Amino acid sequence: MNPDHLRGFNRPTNFRFGPDGCAYVGDYGAVRDFGQSDPDSKFKVAGDGPLVQIPGTGLIWKICPVAGGD
Repeated sequence: MNPDHLRGFNRPTNFRFGPDGCAYVGDYGAVRDFGQSDPDSKFKVAGDGPLVQIPGTGLIWKICPVAGGD
């Protein structure tokens, strides 16, 4: 999969607020599909199947308020 296509949330699964006031969002990451979202993500063999997570794409987002922002 082309890393340039991986921007923003892919498959957010959960979020919590931390004691620091920031939100933490768990993101499952990108998955292979039938190629509708990105032709490079289309699975090649039936064993891979649709919606197989692509390793290294899941992460935890930390979202904090900006000082002075309303």
